[in-house]
Amino acid sequence: MNLDDLVARVNSDLVGNLANLASRSAPMVRKKLEGRLGRLSAEGRELVALLQKEEAIISQAYEERRYAEVVRRICGLADDVNRYYDRRKPWGAIKDDPEHARETLTTGLNAVRILAIYLKPILPGFVAKIERMLGVAPLTWADVETVLEEHEIGEFERLVERVDPERVQAMVEDSKHCLLYTSDAADE
Repeated sequence: MNLDDLVARVNSDLVGNLANLASRSAPMVRKKLEGRLGRLSAEGRELVALLQKEEAIISQAYEERRYAEVVRRICGLADDVNRYYDRRKPWGAIKDDPEHARETLTTGLNAVRILAIYLKPILPGFVAKIERMLGVAPLTWADVETVLEEHEIGEFERLVERVDPERVQAMVEDSKHCLLYTSDAADE
């Protein structure tokens, strides 16, 4: 296992990409839009449909234990959602056109929900926080087809922390000492 790669992936893909989508969306909906999602625009429906279409491919990859492919596909979909946000700029529209912002944020949080479903087998604690934030029952694979519209969401809670490479190195060093102690005790 390459721990440097793990740190980079968690920090860029999980924190910087997926968790960032939720952290950019939910607080804005709560503070500026009465905590209520709106309806999807036509463009939003297309994006959600794109994510939903990946269900069979991701499911098959799980069944075949191709977890790296699962994660690559999920990260690629999260990139698509981030590009959608960059085009629609809900943070800029929130004052002048709040309904445009609401449509965009509704799409974004529906995307987060679908991506969470795809991630749930490998990150159940992360997904549990998203479920609470969205105010939904525990997500199942069948929920991929559901769309949240005109739905009240809960408070945002921090989903994941960046991994500090120095702390990882300290854990590795500590584990070496534990192994040495265990090995010494076994020799006695």
